[in-house]
Amino acid sequence: MKKRFLLLPLIAIGAYVTLSSNIGGYLSNATGSNGGTVGCGGGGCHSNTASSTVTQTTIIVDSAGTLVTVYHPGVTYRVSLAAGTAATSGLTKFGFQLSSSKAASAAQAGTWVAATAPVNATVSAMGPFSVVRHTAPMSDSVILAGAAFVYPVSIQWTAPAAGTGAVKFFGVINAVNNNTNADAGDLWNSTTTTITEYVDHTLVSEVAAKVAINTFPNPVTSSFTLQLSNAAAGTYGVQVMDITGKIVVKQSVEVTGNTASSTINLSNFAAGRYHVVVEKDGVRTVKAIVKQ
Repeated sequence: MKKRFLLLPLIAIGAYVTLSSNIGGYLSNATGSNGGTVGCGGGGCHSNTASSTVTQTTIIVDSAGTLVTVYHPGVTYRVSLAAGTAATSGLTKFGFQLSSSKAASAAQAGTWVAATAPVNATVSAMGPFSVVRHTAPMSDSVILAGAAFVYPVSIQWTAPAAGTGAVKFFGVINAVNNNTNADAGDLWNSTTTTITEYVDHTLVSEVAAKVAINTFPNPVTSSFTLQLSNAAAGTYGVQVMDITGKIVVKQSVEVTGNTASSTINLSNFAAGRYHVVVEKDGVRTVKAIVKQ
């Protein structure tokens, strides 16, 4: 299976439990994907309310570091969750939970690849959800010495089947002082991020009128040939788009008979999945290709 890496911005991530009473990880879904309580507030567990001191966080999807907001069914991505606190906080450990749900209903969406979970983390069944969580206190990463504590988590996630619709990620992170016997001073926060499903919007009624296209070789190493057949004479617009919908190549092909061909160079673009879109008079034909 081809793997992609998704980079999704998760803002203000939250924490929930680590150390103290739940040093091995909280065993209920605290992310909010099930419609329940978010975080670890109440009950003497850490803090009753989320803290803005846990700074902006990110979820990453895509190997090239490009923000991805659209997923392709069945493709595997890396989802990275992170948060941070000021260096003066002294919060050197953290715990977390991460889940994914259909945006339209409280139901599991996609599959976490448990074998890729970080050290001291696992994937657990919690009701209808699979939740990524810590199993022991996790260590921070210090960047810009003396500037901040950063709490990173990364795991692979395989997108659900076609027709699932938008997927919502729920994340919660708890930054803790590692004193093991008190919750005072621990800070948690939570966030959500939604990505949509890639859909070919070409109308079914247009299919009979569409030009037939062929691409070879596929997979592509540097360049490929686009061949049009069953094509009415005229100018056809050609676009090559990456998985985010960004247009990386745009050109036109002139058809004088009912066939035409053109060579398209992808040597300067990253490996991955692309879509070739041929359009004339509002009718589109789409072909998927893979760049190695």
